[in-house]
Amino acid sequence: MSGQSILVLSRLDVWDVSCRLPLPELLENIRSALRSASRSKDDVQMPHRTTVHSDAYTTLFMPSRIDSIPATSIKVVAIPKRQSDDGLPATTLVMDEVSGGLEAVVNARSLTALRTAAASALATKLSLGAEANPTSIVLFGAGAQIQAHAAILIATYPQIRKLTVINRSHNQRLVTLLDHFRAKFPGIQIVGLSGPSVLNGQNNVDIREAVRAASIICTATSSTEPLFPYDWVTAGTHINLIGSFTPSMREISSDLLSKAKWVIVDSRAACAREAGELIDANFPPEKTVELGEVDDPSSLASRATDADKTITIFKSVGVSVMDTAIANLVVKRARELGCGTLVPYD
Repeated sequence: MSGQSILVLSRLDVWDVSCRLPLPELLENIRSALRSASRSKDDVQMPHRTTVHSDAYTTLFMPSRIDSIPATSIKVVAIPKRQSDDGLPATTLVMDEVSGGLEAVVNARSLTALRTAAASALATKLSLGAEANPTSIVLFGAGAQIQAHAAILIATYPQIRKLTVINRSHNQRLVTLLDHFRAKFPGIQIVGLSGPSVLNGQNNVDIREAVRAASIICTATSSTEPLFPYDWVTAGTHINLIGSFTPSMREISSDLLSKAKWVIVDSRAACAREAGELIDANFPPEKTVELGEVDDPSSLASRATDADKTITIFKSVGVSVMDTAIANLVVKRARELGCGTLVPYD
């Protein structure tokens, strides 16, 4: 291992590389990883995450390997125990497949958002079908997940004409995000809503009308109660639930879940343990559909729990094979582009 160097990719490096990834390549990267997890159990190793608690943070360690790439990595995420607007510190360590040493250290803040948004886009395309013409997106939250979801869904559906961001408070994070969207998407109407009643939607006419008009809703919050009443959602709407990852967290009600034609998940086992919405509703895991199990809208339609229902839902708690797949792709492309910093290590 003499002369070994480690590639370090900062948040800006990751953003630079990600912006150069063609959308079809990004979506196929995540589709392939989830397909392996669902259909080729021998191709993946995905131990359940390990949790370590400290006074200020809960730290999660999430290793995985995909033999067919081949690639091995571990992502480390620190979740603050107090409310923070700074996002979640996250790092992915990518292993060298030949030496067993460390190949790369990757800032995973935006990487996590990128792979989750790609999964949401895949689920949205499957749910809405090839002939869909969504024109309005509503996003709950103002973090990296919301930024990534907006970018990827608008790239997937360029006919989108209105984007509404709903946040608990009108803080600098929201202002910055709205400014970013207005600069990036000049042909789209950008609306920001905030206030004390935002996260339960009560008596807020603007939020109610935004939800009712939405073709696609994405939620990426730490809420422990539904963000809006179930009867605000219009038939035909697709919902991507991203925020909850513990049994006590939930972003929609059991009533809304019961209206779903189908519920797609990234991992049936992980969602049964961690998705507060599904746990609270006692939603049977066998009624969920793993994203990696279906290839097209027709195969998904055959898995509908009730053909008369029209709302569709994707629930993601995040699975480590997605982190391994996207980190491997970004590191490979960074080397090709000469991005990042090589640090002598041994």
